[in-house]
Parts: sequence; structure tokens; C-alpha cells
Amino acid sequence: MSFSFECAAGTHQGRVRERNEDNHLCDRQAGLYVVADGMGGEAAGDYASARVVAELQSVGVAASAEELLSRTKERLARAHRHLRAYAEAREARVVGATVVVLLVHDGYVACVWSGDSRLYRLREGRLAQLSRDHNEVGELVERGVLSRADALAWRGRNAVTRGVGVHEELETETLYGDLRTGDTFVLCSDGLNLHVADEEIREILRGHELDDAARMLIDLALARGGEDNVTVVLVRTCEPRERTVVQPQWRSS
Repeated sequence: MSFSFECAAGTHQGRVRERNEDNHLCDRQAGLYVVADGMGGEAAGDYASARVVAELQSVGVAASAEELLSRTKERLARAHRHLRAYAEAREARVVGATVVVLLVHDGYVACVWSGDSRLYRLREGRLAQLSRDHNEVGELVERGVLSRADALAWRGRNAVTRGVGVHEELETETLYGDLRTGDTFVLCSDGLNLHVADEEIREILRGHELDDAARMLIDLALARGGEDNVTVVLVRTCEPRERTVVQPQWRSS
């Protein structure tokens, strides 16, 4: 089954940060959607997230879901090696980026991520966070040490435990699923969930077109302080398209 997709995206440096260290990508032809959130300071975060996105831009149209996933992981590994070398040359402690990637191919979907940039899915009115946060506070919530409410005030909430370029070895996580008509996916940097609750994301998605929803989500984060860069990519699954089977035209020799 081959679906069509609508997408919308927006990004803002926020009210506090001097520069925007987020980058994003929407490639409907390849079935590839990305949010990358840089870290490293002194403009290195800008460079890191841009490098991750630049590598993923070369994935291109794959012949199968397996090939699309393989190419994506290879590009992330390539970005990781480059950023490790870049940080070493600059004698920097870390030059890296969190990343969340949504892959769609025919009726299937995969998510690859490293860090605390998130993927949500709205399906039949219910919003679910599909990714899990690779950060200190996320691990404490998962273990039941902290509630989600307490996590917002936790002093170590920005300490990521994975990311591209962060550690010697790149650690990613992958999940798989199916697609249904009307599914809406949200990829975002942590500047969104810092200020906007899941229920608010759900209500905005349910009541508005994608372009309006992306703008409203960012505006809400800014209105509540905009303490971090904020980036949102929205992807909606539309009605399946009928495939046209082209019969080969044999030439007589």
C-alpha cells in the first residue's frame, strides 16, 4: 500500500539563545523526515546538526524499506565519525547533535533516534510518544524514580546520554510500525516539550491544518519563555494511492 503525505515544519531560535542550533529535513520523495538538535557551544552545535542533516540528505529514494533504513544508519554513522574527528581537531569536549528520523516506505514506518529529540504519533485522537528520551531525566522516569511532572524541574533534564558525535560509539534506537490513513507524526527538538504538554500538542493537531499547527506549537513554546531552540516537523498520512503497474515493453531483435 502506497500512501501520500502532507508535511509542515518550522523552527525558531527561541527567546534566550543567541543562535539556532536546530536543523531539520522534509524529503517526501525519499520518505525521510529529520530533526537534529546541536550541542557543543561556540557555534559547534550549529555545525553538528547541519552536518547530520547534510549526510541524511544524500539518502535518496530507496528500493525497499530495508535499504532506506540501512542507508539512514550508514549516513548517521558517517556523521558521527566526522563530528568525533572535528571535535578532536578543535580540542573540544563534544561536538554533537541529538537526532530523530522518521522513515516511511509503502505501508511501513520506522523511527531511528539518538538523544532526546522526540517522535509522537496522533492516531484516532490519541497522542503517543513513540521514542523514549535518551537523557538522564528520561532514564529516571523510565525506572520510576521520577514522575513526568517532577521531570520538568529536574536539574539534569538537559544531560543527554546518547547522540551523534557524543560518545566514542554511536548508539541509536530503532522502532518499527505500520501506517494508517490519518496518522499524524510530530518530530521535535526538546525546546517544544520543555514548554508544551502532550495534551496541548494533541489538541492543536486535532483542530488545525498542519501549517497552522506547526506555527501554533512554536508560538506557544515562545509565549511560555522560549528557553531553547524549538523545531517542529509534522507529517500526516493521506489516502493510499493506487499503484500503476507498468508492463515491460519488449523489443524484437
